[in-house]
Amino acid sequence: MIIHKLHTLRSLSKTSMESSACSFLLLPLVVLLLHFVSYKNLIRWFEPKSVLAGPTGSTREQQIQSLQDIDRGFRLGYKYCPVKGTCLARSIVLMAILGRKNISSHIVIGVMKDGENFGAHAWLESDYGKLGPDGWSSVLYTAIL
Repeated sequence: MIIHKLHTLRSLSKTSMESSACSFLLLPLVVLLLHFVSYKNLIRWFEPKSVLAGPTGSTREQQIQSLQDIDRGFRLGYKYCPVKGTCLARSIVLMAILGRKNISSHIVIGVMKDGENFGAHAWLESDYGKLGPDGWSSVLYTAIL
């Protein structure tokens, strides 16, 4: 089992490794901060200060490959992180990781009402569409923010 995990880490690209380490380290911090800091301030701290349209000097195919590497690393770091966090915490961490790679993204919050049940969800969107592990389930929700 340990050998398999080491093999997985060795096969990652540099971008995936960085993304994995960031998600593993930042997620517990964001989960903790969500209890003590307002959402608005937390977003202000973690959103990139200046973001270009995509990774500088790269073609669209390279940008998509970079996104796939980031997503793979993020999911791997999240898989082994002892703190799982909420969809909002995961979206904040992924936004911070993408910002470091000059990929513009924003958090979307949506709601759903099905009879007596009410639900809320957060996911990340960019020029490339819905991103991260929470993007696929966003089709059930109506975006409000």
